[in-house]
Amino acid sequence: MTKVKLSDLIDTIQCQPEEYECYINLKTGEIIEISDEVRSVVEHGDEDYPDWMEDEIQMFIAFDENEDDYLALPTQNDLNEYKMMENFAEEQTDANIQTQLLKALQGKGAFFRFKDEVTKFGLAAAWYQYRNECYKEYLIDWCEENELEFE
Repeated sequence: MTKVKLSDLIDTIQCQPEEYECYINLKTGEIIEISDEVRSVVEHGDEDYPDWMEDEIQMFIAFDENEDDYLALPTQNDLNEYKMMENFAEEQTDANIQTQLLKALQGKGAFFRFKDEVTKFGLAAAWYQYRNECYKEYLIDWCEENELEFE
């Protein structure tokens, strides 16, 4: 059974740009990130690419040749951080804070407004701890479903 560090999974998912897909090697536990750009270069047979891209291209080729050895990691969309923020807001016992946090979640720019509000109310550390616990719980379930051992 492959062993993975939950902290590595959390870090990867939280920092994953939209133009990257992340996978875990089921044999080694290594996490790899594949950019849309590298995938495109390889799939189109482009030979004119910058030198810095060589290692990523070789990693993608190894991935592509052994795709069954890899499992796609969940994305931030899978974890639904918006719902996490909503739940955090609803758990606040101060009615004013709860109202302001829920109001911040309305419309475009909700993520930025919410983070500004938790900072304003001195709840940033509590929010990030709450969010990390939600990520951890989700990833424990994900690991168990995919028969991955975790630490």
